[in-house]
Amino acid sequence: MFSLPYLIYLLSLVSLFAILGASFNLLLGYTGISNLGHSGLFLIGAYTTVLAMTKLGLPLPLAWALGTLAGALTGGLLSLL
Repeated sequence: MFSLPYLIYLLSLVSLFAILGASFNLLLGYTGISNLGHSGLFLIGAYTTVLAMTKLGLPLPLAWALGTLAGALTGGLLSLL
């Protein structure tokens, strides 16, 4: 029916967007605060991951770690402002 790499890709996307959806639910549903800042950090991490894979030729686990680090560092720097 589906190939294994496609299923892994699909489950990865579903899990990433489930985490993002859960963060929106926590922020909007329980606190009532409307904020899109964590979406921007998600965007920075995803964009860094794609650039690391396409331009630098890094494998996915290393690029994913780099994207996570970029999002975390950006969030840390923005929290200092």
